[in-house]
Amino acid sequence: MKQYTSIIDSQDLAAALSNSDSLVIIDTRFNLKDQAWGRAEYTSGHIPGAVYADLDHDLSSEIIPGVTGRHPWPEREAIRDLFASWGVQEDSQIVAYDQSHGGIAARVWAMARYIGIDTVCILNGGWQEWARLQLPASTSAADPKPSDLQLKSPLLDIVSVEELTALSPLIDARTAARYQGISEPIDPIAGHIPGAINMPFLDNLTESLLWKSREEVAKRFNHLVIADAVGVYCGSGVTACHNLVAMEYAGVDVNEKLYPGSWSEYITDPKREVRLGKMP
Repeated sequence: MKQYTSIIDSQDLAAALSNSDSLVIIDTRFNLKDQAWGRAEYTSGHIPGAVYADLDHDLSSEIIPGVTGRHPWPEREAIRDLFASWGVQEDSQIVAYDQSHGGIAARVWAMARYIGIDTVCILNGGWQEWARLQLPASTSAADPKPSDLQLKSPLLDIVSVEELTALSPLIDARTAARYQGISEPIDPIAGHIPGAINMPFLDNLTESLLWKSREEVAKRFNHLVIADAVGVYCGSGVTACHNLVAMEYAGVDVNEKLYPGSWSEYITDPKREVRLGKMP
């Protein structure tokens, strides 16, 4: 099987289902307003062989009120154990998908990179595109054999809130309305981190939630190549990862770092400055 490090199309994944022993597929469908929705969707139909990963319980560590954000970033050992439980090995090709946009699947991509795995990608268009093309589906839960996966050197750097001042620019992946503080449907405080620029992750996609061309995505991020270090964040360290995938997909060579605590962690300290409106 060809190695994929950013995006895979549905037809290519479908062709690999029956001829790749190294393939590990992760279903990450999730709804913040209905946490049971994703697993129910998985049970009713998923890509054959896929395991289900719950954003709250599998892809996040324990929330510490007043300290962490909504989806705390797990330790490297915990990520290794999780991936090993899925049967991931050093030569595995991991494919993650969600309902459509890839914003949740990208969290798996970033976690894999954090433990040293580069053969990880997200499904273009997610389950929505897979179903539209009427590709094979299964209702049988996967039962992978755990592996003895070993940790490798990280391929992704993460930073703490104290390290944000060393990053320029800092990219906010949320919608413009949330960034500007016009509306905040999830977190208790609206606005953005001072100095952050707004690059919504959904702008990597077409209206049908398929990825734009590499050239189009590169135009969004090419101006960052002159920066010493680029930080990315979102609401809780999930959809920010989509912009990391985008830079890999477009071949934009920058020193990117993920702030996994993101906005929901940043605002736990009332002393931290909050900005509203557009960048000056």
